[in-house]
Amino acid sequence: MTRSLDCEGVSPKLFDLDHYVARWSRAADDLALRQRPSGWSIALFDSIAHVREADWDALVGARLFMGRRYLAAIERARPPRMGFRYALCYDGTTPVAAACYQVLELAFDAFGSRVPAPPPAADESLRRRLRAAGRNAWREVSDALGEGGAQRVLINGNALVSGEHGFAIARGVDPRHAFHGLADATYRLRRTEKLHGGIASVLIKDFGDPSRVHADELQRFGYHPLQVDPNMALAIDPGWRSFDDYLRALSAKYRRKVKDVRKRAAGLRCERLDAAAVARDAAALHRLYLAVHEKSQLRLANPGADYFPELAAALGDDAVVRAWSLDGTTVGCSVALGGHGELEAHMVGLDYDVNVEHGVYQSALYQFVDDAIARGARELSMGRTALEIKSAVGATARPMTCYLRHANPVGNRIMRPLVAQIGPTPWSSHHPFRDDAHA
Repeated sequence: MTRSLDCEGVSPKLFDLDHYVARWSRAADDLALRQRPSGWSIALFDSIAHVREADWDALVGARLFMGRRYLAAIERARPPRMGFRYALCYDGTTPVAAACYQVLELAFDAFGSRVPAPPPAADESLRRRLRAAGRNAWREVSDALGEGGAQRVLINGNALVSGEHGFAIARGVDPRHAFHGLADATYRLRRTEKLHGGIASVLIKDFGDPSRVHADELQRFGYHPLQVDPNMALAIDPGWRSFDDYLRALSAKYRRKVKDVRKRAAGLRCERLDAAAVARDAAALHRLYLAVHEKSQLRLANPGADYFPELAAALGDDAVVRAWSLDGTTVGCSVALGGHGELEAHMVGLDYDVNVEHGVYQSALYQFVDDAIARGARELSMGRTALEIKSAVGATARPMTCYLRHANPVGNRIMRPLVAQIGPTPWSSHHPFRDDAHA
């Protein structure tokens, strides 16, 4: 039903009554849904050591970052300002979903690089300005709501890794019901956190296509979709048996780039470290990692100096820790994690002064590719930083969406238009492979 409304001095406008009735009807349905439990039994835990192992493993399967080995290792590492929570959902006595969370004491210095930013260019895009304005406005809103300074944020997923590492669903379970269960478990967990200082906001991360189709169900529970930088991933061609095969698949221009990097890095020595060496050099490796961490635009969490040793000890051959040295001094490090056909280029540490001349970072990226091929991986996940450089290596962008909700109902309403102004960082992609060499 459409009506034409006339106002003095204003041209007639069309008012779609049916549209607004449907909109308010959906809003009423969503409100009723939020007030209705999922119908599942939900068990909450403060440590992965407390969960029922068989139930957790049956749901998580081979997913490394939701596996008990990894989760126990990161708990033992005790990252600064980070706590851990877990949930198991049951339909009767049958486990149907598992969720892992991190509780972060997050200060506003986590947003935006500590490196002084250059003055904005005259042709800076409107979208970039709006994103910056949104971030500044949200800071002011949170201060006004009494949430200034460090905030306790509940994250479903992993603040140290890009990708879907927070929620696992049993086969045959309706995804819509599963996300109702996730919202239910998250709400109950947030309520229990009042005893520990409360939760300012909830972040559920990261969903790519096609998972986002189901994750959009979270909007019915008051979560706002947030488009974040994509995860860069390199599909490993089944025909590649060595790094030389990868080189032959590159166009001449990008083969020259690899040769230039190797020439610059000729004075570097790369060594894979065993668990004992990682423990011995933990402080130096962490210091190099922090140099990269401090330059990041978004710093949700610092894993702490014990993280690398705990990973090496817990994951064995599934953790590949390497160090680059120049004249006997360690100037770079990298950590790759994986198994079951996938490899995660997890972390890199750099001495930036040495990197400029010797190309430590690019050497680490090509070493990730070499390791992925050698280990028979189908895909190399490279994270969401340095998008253009990783694109030049051959990685392609996998769009990612997070879901954000403020614990304060007023703050959550204000959050909606601000979140809408934030989007992925603009960047330019590369196409390094020959057209006939790599799909």
